[in-house]
Amino acid sequence: NAMYGTIGMHSYVRYPERPFMEGTRLTNPDFAAWGRSFGAEGITIKSEREVKEGIARAFAVKTKPVVVHCLTSAIQMSAWRRYTRSETLP
Repeated sequence: NAMYGTIGMHSYVRYPERPFMEGTRLTNPDFAAWGRSFGAEGITIKSEREVKEGIARAFAVKTKPVVVHCLTSAIQMSAWRRYTRSETLP
């Protein structure tokens, strides 16, 4: 999600008055393109609507490795917790 979401979540829970976004943001490469540069099949999934088709495409490839790059929102703070409606993004 282009950030250390879990670290940001823990920071926000412990110190809600402190900004954390600047310290937890990441700039990720295009992992699908990176995989293609090594000879793998590269697939990018940009939304939940694309998951089923993207995963099916990945499993259909039989002759080389596959890199599936799933883009996720920073609203999804971590795999276990989303921001709630009462919380605001700093």
